[in-house]
Amino acid sequence: MATITVLYEKTEKNEELFRLQHEFSDMIAAYLHSHLTESSCLEVMVVKGSPKRLKSLVDGLKANKPVKQIKFSVMTANEDRLV
Repeated sequence: MATITVLYEKTEKNEELFRLQHEFSDMIAAYLHSHLTESSCLEVMVVKGSPKRLKSLVDGLKANKPVKQIKFSVMTANEDRLV
C-alpha cells in the first residue's frame, strides 16, 4: 500500500494525467482531488500493487509537465496485525 500525493498546475485538459489514471485504475483504491488555487490542484491517491507497476505510475506522473511535486509514501500492511 502506498499514497501518491501530486501537486500540479491546472491546465484546460491534461490528457496524459487522465490516461495514467485510467491505465492504472486497477491499482487506485481511493482518490482525492482538491482545488488549492485558481491555477493549482492537489491529488492524493491510495494505491496498491506490485513495486514495478507502482514505479511505472510514479515515473509517468513525474514525466507529466504540469506536475510540480510528487510525494510517494509506502506502508507495509501485515494482515495479522490489522484488526
